[in-house]
Amino acid sequence: MEQGLADRRDLALKRGFTLIEMIITITIITFLMGTLVVAFTGVRKRALKSKTVAQLEAIDAAMSQYYMYFHRYPPDSHAAGTDLEDVSGSECIVYYLRTAFKLGENMPGTSTKPSMDAGPFLEFDKAHIKDDAADGAGDTYDSIIDPYGNVWRYDHKPEPADFPQSSINVHSYNLWSHGVDGQDDLGDDDDIANWVGTE
Repeated sequence: MEQGLADRRDLALKRGFTLIEMIITITIITFLMGTLVVAFTGVRKRALKSKTVAQLEAIDAAMSQYYMYFHRYPPDSHAAGTDLEDVSGSECIVYYLRTAFKLGENMPGTSTKPSMDAGPFLEFDKAHIKDDAADGAGDTYDSIIDPYGNVWRYDHKPEPADFPQSSINVHSYNLWSHGVDGQDDLGDDDDIANWVGTE
C-alpha cells in the first residue's frame, strides 16, 4: 500500500501543473503585479509633489532673504529698453537669487545699487535648471524647472484679475508650478503654489 502511494506521488511530480493550476497561478501573479504598479504610481506622484513643495519652500526662503537685503522682491521681467527686457519671471528668479551682488554695482535691468555685498541667496540644483537660449544681451539666462519638468511661474506684484483665486499673495509675489498635468490652468487642483488655499 505504501508503495502505491509513493508511486502516485512520483507520478504527480512528473506530471507537473495542470492547466487550471497554471491559469490560477498566472492570475494571482497578474493581480499582484497590477497592485504593485498602482501602489508604485501613487508613491511616485506623492514623492514628486513633496519634492515640488520642498523646492517651492526653498525658493520662498531665498526670496525672503533677497527681500531683507533689497526691500523688494526680484522683478518678474524687465522694463522695455533694458538689456534684459525679454527675460521671463522664472529666469529672473534664477538670475537674481543665484548672483552675488557687489557693493555699488548696478543690478542688471534696474537702477538699484546694493548698499552691501549680497547673495547668492540660493544654490540651484543643476538637475532643476533649464539652460535657455541667449535672451538678447548675449548672455544666457536659465529657468528653474520643477520636479515634473515644467518651468516655474513667477509673478511679482500680481493683479487680482489675473488669477481665478481670491486668496493670492497680492502684497508680495506669486510662485507656482503647473503640477503633474503641466497645463497652464492656474488654480487647478494639481497646481502647487505659494498662495493661501493651495497645498
